[in-house]
Amino acid sequence: MADFTNKRGVCKNCKIETRAVLHLHFRDNGARGFMWVCSRCNKRAPFGGDMFIANETVERYLTEEQIEALPKIMPSFYGRCVVCGARGAEMHHWAPRAIFGKDECEQWPKDFLCKSCHDLWHLKVTPSYDRPDTTSNG
Repeated sequence: MADFTNKRGVCKNCKIETRAVLHLHFRDNGARGFMWVCSRCNKRAPFGGDMFIANETVERYLTEEQIEALPKIMPSFYGRCVVCGARGAEMHHWAPRAIFGKDECEQWPKDFLCKSCHDLWHLKVTPSYDRPDTTSNG
């Protein structure tokens, strides 16, 4: 049987004959999908056509073990607020620097919060402490 995880063609981005590799793509909601990715420029759907390949098509040719071995594309949770999901979030120390100090606060968990959720947390939890100015460069 032919290798279903690789195919050759002219990449619409690179404009050269190259190889595309099947990737397992996890969406933000946890659902999985499949897509071809150019092995040279890393662009998705390098040979045109639909971005995603039907799960049933892939599952017809590959075992679950082969699917799990595919390169993975994970959702981008980086920079998303863990409370509301907004993009462009900033790092939040659950152990406030104003209380725990600069070094000790780094040993506690951190998460991303958007400015609105971050300000609300500080307003409720550390209202009497001055929050450092995050807009200046100094």
